[in-house]
Amino acid sequence: MNLTFSLHSPFDEQRSALMPINRQYPLNEVLEVLDAHIRKHRRKVYIAYIVLPGVNDTPDHAGKLISLLRGRGPWDYLYHVNLIRYNPASGAPKAYQRPREGEMADFCKRLRRAGVKVTVRPSFGVDIEAACGQLYGRYYIRGEPAERKPPAPQGR
Repeated sequence: MNLTFSLHSPFDEQRSALMPINRQYPLNEVLEVLDAHIRKHRRKVYIAYIVLPGVNDTPDHAGKLISLLRGRGPWDYLYHVNLIRYNPASGAPKAYQRPREGEMADFCKRLRRAGVKVTVRPSFGVDIEAACGQLYGRYYIRGEPAERKPPAPQGR
């Protein structure tokens, strides 16, 4: 079993806006718990990071993410960042866009050059709103189940 922590911003204030749970479990406290987990189990911890162009993919974000993960101790090599493309979906905020390949590659290169282990996760099912996060958005809009539409008939 692997442990994955959803980060999405290395800045506490922005992370709280993106993920209100950060107010209850602040980033630095969670990282200390993850450090303890790594020291005890000597297993890799994955950091999930949804890339939102112009929101959390700036050079400042990359620099802060690098400073959070590098130099934590002799175990910091066990942190592995998974960059995930944002997938627009029905009912999702229109302010966020799917990153282009170049945006993903630039952010990834910044992390790699600093010695952070990083993978750009492949994304499947975007065209049918079945990629990561899209199914939830399709059936639950603003906390309420959306009206289910029957599937379109298949042509022969």
